[in-house]
Amino acid sequence: MVSDSPELAAQLDWSGQLVGKVRQEFLLPQFFFNAHMPFFSDCVQQYLTGLAEHGSLRTGLEVKVGVRSAWVVRSFANDFNPTHIHSGCQFSSVGYLKLPDWDDELAEDANDHHPCRGQIEFVTGHPQSFTRHQVRYTPRVGDFYIFPAHLLHTVYPFTSPGERRSFSINFTLEQ
Repeated sequence: MVSDSPELAAQLDWSGQLVGKVRQEFLLPQFFFNAHMPFFSDCVQQYLTGLAEHGSLRTGLEVKVGVRSAWVVRSFANDFNPTHIHSGCQFSSVGYLKLPDWDDELAEDANDHHPCRGQIEFVTGHPQSFTRHQVRYTPRVGDFYIFPAHLLHTVYPFTSPGERRSFSINFTLEQ
């Protein structure tokens, strides 16, 4: 594991390129994409098909999906990601690999007027009547979200012991 090798951790450290206030952020090497690119390309293609079906994208768009960058985030109690976007790509994603034992914390937070501990939040536009400009999700292991790279998003801190481990991939599209 990367965290067991200080030399490898230093070599793959990606935190200088990211906004996260988290314990560790590691660049995923290119060989990872070679093995898994068909799966991720299919996920992006399905996302684009959904956009076309809802009228947000023209139909029949043929694209080649590429990867600009990808990394793993290891966060622990009180770590967070400030509001940000991803640049140099058209779509981004986040997948959840491991979560702390935080059921008690989330249950307590659910009683609050604005529960958000440990959640990811996407924000667009400005608050107006009859519209929703932000949406929050409590991650679950196996969740995988694809979203426009320009979409503002943030990850809220949690206080439970344990690790929240996720990965992100920035996708490029070529016609």
